[in-house]
Amino acid sequence: MIDRKIQNIINKAREARKNKIMSALTKRTFWADAIERSIKTIAQAMIAQLGAGAIGLLDVNYISLLSVSGLAGLISLLTSIASATTGDSNSASLVVETKELK
Repeated sequence: MIDRKIQNIINKAREARKNKIMSALTKRTFWADAIERSIKTIAQAMIAQLGAGAIGLLDVNYISLLSVSGLAGLISLLTSIASATTGDSNSASLVVETKELK
């Protein structure tokens, strides 16, 4: 009897979490933030690779550059998705907005 009650509580908690995740993932602002963050990450990775090599633009291995930068962007997007229920539910950010004390 107690096991069934505990299992019901666990199932309800799982369902609530699933609903919260799906709610966050269906918001346009979440995706706009996540994609913006991913694009910025790709650009930063490209700049870092170009700057680290200190080589001319004709000597760059562009396939490697795109591969590493694309992976960084993908990881950024997956991180946003994984943290969809943390922070502001309308944003891909992990930061929770707090009211300023006056």
